[in-house]
Amino acid sequence: MAKDLVKLRKKATEAAVKGKLDKALELYQEIVKADPKDIKTWVKIGDIYKKLGRNDQAIEIYAKAATSYAVSGFLMQAISVNKMILEIDPNHAETQAALAALYAQKEGADSAESGPTVGAGVKGASSSVLEMLKKKPSAAAAPPSEPAPAPEAPAEPEAEPESEAEAAAASGKLPQFDAVDLDLADDLFDQIMKQDVVEIKTEDDVEHVLGTLPNIPLFSSLNQDEFTGIVEKLNLRRFDVGDRIIKEGDEGTSFYIIAGGAAKITKTAPNGKEITVATLGEGDFFGEFSFFAGSIRSANVTVTQEMEALEIDRDDLEELTKQFPRIEEVMRAFYKERLVGTMLRISPIFQPLNDEDRAAIMQHFETVETRTGDVLIRQGEEGQGLYVIAGGEIAVSVKGDDGNMLEVARLREGEFFGEISLITDRPTTANCIAVKPSLLFRLPRAAFKQIIAEYPQVLEVTADYADQRVKQTKAMIAGGDELQKAGIV
Repeated sequence: MAKDLVKLRKKATEAAVKGKLDKALELYQEIVKADPKDIKTWVKIGDIYKKLGRNDQAIEIYAKAATSYAVSGFLMQAISVNKMILEIDPNHAETQAALAALYAQKEGADSAESGPTVGAGVKGASSSVLEMLKKKPSAAAAPPSEPAPAPEAPAEPEAEPESEAEAAAASGKLPQFDAVDLDLADDLFDQIMKQDVVEIKTEDDVEHVLGTLPNIPLFSSLNQDEFTGIVEKLNLRRFDVGDRIIKEGDEGTSFYIIAGGAAKITKTAPNGKEITVATLGEGDFFGEFSFFAGSIRSANVTVTQEMEALEIDRDDLEELTKQFPRIEEVMRAFYKERLVGTMLRISPIFQPLNDEDRAAIMQHFETVETRTGDVLIRQGEEGQGLYVIAGGEIAVSVKGDDGNMLEVARLREGEFFGEISLITDRPTTANCIAVKPSLLFRLPRAAFKQIIAEYPQVLEVTADYADQRVKQTKAMIAGGDELQKAGIV
């Protein structure tokens, strides 16, 4: 049955793209009959209403889909569909207000012990969401079933179109399409508007849903006004298979959240070939590291499945933070969590830990900002902590036997250093100096000592790692093999 639905969805999409809307509706009717709570199909049917010029009903279907996505825990998809509504009616505010009521951090809902609670403790939140979910459908006037095609070379002035759909088609805004069975379209509309993905009939039901929604990175830390502000700045972008959204080496001026579809992250190997390092799907973020650090893109992102993504532009964000200064603080905290979390996942030092342990360790990292020339580590002193570079560049140099300084490495975004002195309890073996303004995160010495005491397997891994790097440093000083760049101190 599942395979049959996949085939039906593919055929319906192809029919809609070719302008065979009646055929598409017939196929979507089969899908709705088999799976009446398939929100993606609702959105596709809403797209057809939009093509038909029946904008009021398209908006109602989109609003139903957006709110249903939201109460099911899929905020990014909900925001994406809300953007579709705003493309039709920029003044439509109800759906966005419902999303804010569901997901924004609520005043008075937090405690020092529990941290932010999504959707809890807001007077009026339950009633506003309930109103959106139980809204009665309106009866929109149906356009004629056979919109007249725009003449190729009219010999006389065109007659005034009889419907919104005809006007759009004649102006070239919409493709021509086949005749549509309007009774079928109306039947599908009624079926969708009767569905409840989550059974919600009372404000108590809404309160229960509010208590089960997941915390969404970035968005759940904003209050309602901030949430609304940042959602308004999001741009809905659509990409086809093969589109390269981000190119390695380009400047990073925006980052993206995938609302639907998939992509792959690739990097260029020394031999010039592209290697796939990760895959991305719904709800994943990408491009945020270079966006926040102001650095160039470190990888390529290419679409592998037709995608809808929400884009945040740096200029828009800067404008928004003038109105809501706290958004910058929230965004920085989000960036820190993402960057440090990534470092902990990929670092061989912390690989023996599970996700819960890594999350606990993440809280111990401190932010360090430097100017050009600032010294982070001096050779021969006690190590103060483990550093991870969020942005900028650090030069590593050692004092040779002849007393001269020898630069042995340049460390950049994502690389780390400082662990050898912490593990060996010996003075640091090199100098680390910022060669440009840099942003780093530091795990203090005491926290590092606590971690290796609690997790002996971490000490075992880092001791082996440190021994290898000490040997590499000595080889570099002696004119041996080139020193690896990641964390030699």
